[in-house]
Amino acid sequence: MLSIADWEEVKLMPGFCMIEAAVSPVQDSLIALPDKAQVMQAHGCVLNMGAPARLGTDPGFGKSDHVIFARWAGAHFDTSDRRELTLVRHQDVYAVLEVG
Repeated sequence: MLSIADWEEVKLMPGFCMIEAAVSPVQDSLIALPDKAQVMQAHGCVLNMGAPARLGTDPGFGKSDHVIFARWAGAHFDTSDRRELTLVRHQDVYAVLEVG
């Protein structure tokens, strides 16, 4: 499995970006759910971006922006250091979050 440094240097295809999913807070509960049954996060930080899908267009966000994206969009990866990455199309990003 590749390390996170390798993922940050990957040359993405035009129209795609790599997002690190935000970590959801662990809630105390009487029912223990396996990791696969947990709610998938739909926001995170953009680690890497490919060129715009069409020349002269601007996706409206960039590397290191915190974004909200389509919950079931893209391909999901776990790295060797247990970070969750998602590869999504620029058009599947809905909003940029102001983190202060």
